[in-house]
Amino acid sequence: MDWAKAKFILIIAFVITNLFLGYSYCKTKSAAQEAIFSDSEYKEYVEMLLERKGIKLLADMPEHEERLGPILVKYEVPNQAVYDILVKEQGAAYEVEGANKSILTLDVKLDRYAVECATDYADEFLKLYGFSGDDIKLKKAVENGENIEVTYSGDYNGYFLEKSYTRFKFSKDGRLNVERLWLLPQKENFQKRTLISPYEAILKIYPELDASVDIGGISLGYYFKLGENTNIKDTKAAKAFPAWRITLSDGTEKYVSALDF
Repeated sequence: MDWAKAKFILIIAFVITNLFLGYSYCKTKSAAQEAIFSDSEYKEYVEMLLERKGIKLLADMPEHEERLGPILVKYEVPNQAVYDILVKEQGAAYEVEGANKSILTLDVKLDRYAVECATDYADEFLKLYGFSGDDIKLKKAVENGENIEVTYSGDYNGYFLEKSYTRFKFSKDGRLNVERLWLLPQKENFQKRTLISPYEAILKIYPELDASVDIGGISLGYYFKLGENTNIKDTKAAKAFPAWRITLSDGTEKYVSALDF
């Protein structure tokens, strides 16, 4: 018998066997991990963790089957003609901050100092001066101390677009401050990817939560944030990334990237 040849064959067989076993192990482990981190498992795990802190999950959990990618956005340049009309007809004071944020101050008289009346006035204002449309949605309307704030956020194909907003602040003495910083979507020709689930998003901020708040809402959209050293007027265009917005019962909003980097 040719022992050298037999030894060589045994070594090759041993290597092939090890490769096969290694592949089987990796495949089995991967399948196990997929099962462990399924939506149902995430749901049960997150609910258990929240229960430990006494936090209630009051939000309706949205579907997340979509595949989304970043979109390119740029700041809207304030329409000077519209604000000239407001200055002339309403006696408003008007200024632009950082080339893109418009701030308008005027006197108004609501039928009644109440959130509902303030919202009706803001809705009518947007329609009258050409700011209403499919790209703007009411985000919140609340009475906050000495003011009533009515805030609208940008909307892109049914998803929120943050930080794109028009905010009305009504004071009890009849003064109204309107602040607008608006983003205009340009294109979305970036690669679309599978998103993390809303339960995974909650898990990512879990260490930041305490028992004094509940989770009141969660929604999917796009989030754009200026860097600390970036000036609005220097920003021509940038990417807004898919994100989950988690709203707590105290009004705090947490943003979590919906892309699993």
